[in-house]
Amino acid sequence: MLRVQWSNSRCKRAPRFILGLLATHGLTDLCWPAEIFLPYLCALLLPAPDVLVTAAFFASSVAHFGADLCSLSGSVALHGALAATACVWGPNAAFDAVMAYMISIHAPMHFKRVLSSERRASCAMSALAVVGGLVGGPMGLPIAAGRVRLCIGHREQRLVVAHVLSSLKLLQ
Repeated sequence: MLRVQWSNSRCKRAPRFILGLLATHGLTDLCWPAEIFLPYLCALLLPAPDVLVTAAFFASSVAHFGADLCSLSGSVALHGALAATACVWGPNAAFDAVMAYMISIHAPMHFKRVLSSERRASCAMSALAVVGGLVGGPMGLPIAAGRVRLCIGHREQRLVVAHVLSSLKLLQ
């Protein structure tokens, strides 16, 4: 079982294959040149107050989804809709909505950007990431019936910020 923490300590459950695909799309971070790794490591390792980490996570999410939607305002609207969903139908509904977005729009758009970049030859691992996400769950676990517990804490928020920083190279 994959266990991470939400900053509000509430965990969600999601299908293993979805989390596998979403977790492995981050493997494409490893195919970028060395100059990407300094900001990546800084996002992961520099001391920062938790509130700053969460703010960077939110801003990174808005920026990253803006690339999917070709519009920062579209991403702000998406995040507003997710917040409204959480207020009206609860956090589980918002979590399900963001998982649906991630699997149907974000991951495919991310892989499209990676495979159409100038480093596509060295990014062939992105195809392996897709296969890994489809045939295995997080941490190489086989697909199994049921769901995996997912919580996102500050360590995982830092990883998302680092992923977004490395993905900025795709947009240049």
